[in-house]
Formats: sequence, structure tokens, C-alpha cells
Amino acid sequence: MIKLYADHNTEEVYNQVIGKTFPDTETGKDGPDFDEWSSYIKGLGQFLEVYYKYFATLPNGTELKRIGHQLTKLKSYLNKFEAFKNEMSLVRAIELRTNHLKARRINTGKTPTIITDENILICQHLFRMWYKTFKALPTGTYNNSLDHGADREELDIFDYNKNPGGFYIQTAFSEYFAIKLDNKQTKDLIQVTTNGLSLPLEEPVVHEEYNVKTFPHIMGWTNE
Repeated sequence: MIKLYADHNTEEVYNQVIGKTFPDTETGKDGPDFDEWSSYIKGLGQFLEVYYKYFATLPNGTELKRIGHQLTKLKSYLNKFEAFKNEMSLVRAIELRTNHLKARRINTGKTPTIITDENILICQHLFRMWYKTFKALPTGTYNNSLDHGADREELDIFDYNKNPGGFYIQTAFSEYFAIKLDNKQTKDLIQVTTNGLSLPLEEPVVHEEYNVKTFPHIMGWTNE
């Protein structure tokens, strides 16, 4: 289980992750200040707690089929009564959630260790703060020929001057969540996360409330 290391949410780490990657301007650092970033990272930790508590455990295939069958029967029955037609959105929300769980069940065990739902969710949150400043997604350009070279240092950490976006994602994972990604793993995670997004990204919400009621809306699992 991934968790936020709260004792790393310090100005020193902020200067490492944000200070080296977001550009300087005449008025200071162009990006989140420490208070904004600290609150955002704290919220990301709470996001993961809610995710693991309520949504990380998947029903098995038989259970999902049973849920889908029961939802179909329920919709058919409720549609017979005018009094329930305005409440059908609740059933549709459960259908959306069930379809998402089915997709996760299909993909479980088929992806590399680094490309997990949790890592993609963290990466999406980090993307939003980057996009707010740069109006572009971070990249993780990587020369695959390095895999055959002898200098492992080139594989292990991005140069923040040459690739600040890759360094930002890589260092945030390392410092806040103790997940060590080499350059290729970072590049792969960035690419998979990018493929699942459409621009423009939503603004990062610094004081988002994460709980079992708000989580499906935040994740886009309901259209309500």
C-alpha cells in the first residue's frame, strides 16, 4: 500500500521537487508556493487513504456479473413506476462505477509493476499542478540505447536542467511516497498517464475534500 510520508512534506523537499523544476520569474518562483504545494500533497495523501479504504479492493468476476444482472433487473422494475424515474441517475451512477471496476479487473495482473492504478492516480495529480503553470504535460524523454551502456547513473535520475518534467515526477514519487523510479520507468509512467488524459486539465484543487461520497465524483465515475 502506497502512503504519503508526511514528515517529508517540508520546505527542504519542496525546494528539491518544485524549486529545481518550476521557472524563476522577476517576482519569484512561477509555480505553487510552499503552503499551496504542502496542502496539495497532504490532500493527495488523504486521497490515497480513501482510495485504499473504500475502492482498491475489487469484486471478483462472478460478483461483478451478479451486480450487473441485478442492476438490469432493478432498472427494468423501477422504470415501471413514474415515482422512481427521477431517481434513475443513482442506478446509472452505480452502473458507471461497475463498468470501471470491470475494466480494472480485466487489466489486473497484465501491466508492469510500475504501471498501477495507484501510480497513475498520483501522476495525474502531479500533472495538474505542472499543467497549471506550463499549460503542457511533463515529459520523460529517454534514450533507450542507454539500457545497453555501462553508466547506470544516466538511467537512475533525470537531469533537472535538461528534463525538468521528468525530474519533477521522478523526485515527487521518491521524496513523498518512497517509490524509486529510474528514468525509463518514469518515462513509461508519464506516457501511460498522458494517454489517459485529455487537455485542458482541470485546475488543481488545493483543499479538496476526499471521502467515500466525494471520491466517485472526483474520479469521474458518476456524471452527477
